[in-house]
Amino acid sequence: MAERPTLDSVHLLHCFDLLMVECSVTRAAARLNVSQAAMSHALSRLRRLFGDPLLIKRSGGMAPTSRGIDLHVQVLGLLHGIDRLFEEPQPFTPLQTRMRFTVMLPEFIEHCLFPRLMPRLELEAPDIEVEFRSPDPVHAFEYLEHGVVDLRLGLWPTKSRGLRYKMLSRECLVCIVRHGHPLARTALSAEGFFNAKHVRIYRDRTSVSMNAVDQASAALGHKLQVVVRVQNTYGLAEVVSHSSLIGIVTERLARNLSAQHSLQIMPLPLHIPEQRIALYWHERTHGEAPHRWFRSVITDILCGV
Repeated sequence: MAERPTLDSVHLLHCFDLLMVECSVTRAAARLNVSQAAMSHALSRLRRLFGDPLLIKRSGGMAPTSRGIDLHVQVLGLLHGIDRLFEEPQPFTPLQTRMRFTVMLPEFIEHCLFPRLMPRLELEAPDIEVEFRSPDPVHAFEYLEHGVVDLRLGLWPTKSRGLRYKMLSRECLVCIVRHGHPLARTALSAEGFFNAKHVRIYRDRTSVSMNAVDQASAALGHKLQVVVRVQNTYGLAEVVSHSSLIGIVTERLARNLSAQHSLQIMPLPLHIPEQRIALYWHERTHGEAPHRWFRSVITDILCGV
């Protein structure tokens, strides 16, 4: 039975390459800086391994066998492949990179992120594609773990093994009403807040922030009068700006919406803990240059808004 490759097989393949090139044990040994005896031993091992003489004596030296010539082509391919494994990676250049990132995030962060992210990507990395997905807390960890999603932005109730995160901001909730709303003439009281009618974005599951509002209201013996449910933030802003309904959003989103619609921001007359917004990613992408760059872009934008 032929000898199987061992841990020093790479060294043995280098010996084989030099033996085929030099057709001389002495010259091959000199080029590899080993003794002639060590190279002779390597040739013996190679002959057992491949079941062929590989080099045969001829007048004036040695010549490779047909089997040796065929094997040499394959060995060169292996050695080149091994060399590539240890090559320094090419420096990451966003401008010349084609990649796709998938990000899971709530809609209110989209409104804050998009206006500054898109111009920056067009300028710095025009060939990078980004897919944004709605939050799915139930499957978020699974998606990050299996690479379905690269990043998650938002709240995460519990820490998970294998994930990294960076705290980006603390968000507080506020009320938005149309300009000229009767409740906007003075500070919004709890009584006025609970007596008013509200609009809310429809979700399959109550969001963390709205759940906190409902719990705080229930603790005071009240329940909000939600009379309209809309599909998204745009719909909420339109309803509020054209009615007497109250909407509840994060302060950052309220500032963005008030710049686009005729809205007024009012403090929420409830004690709601600040919502901590973080960026989450899996350990497997932590050290990859493109991911590091993309995370830094998002962090710069959301921490600077």
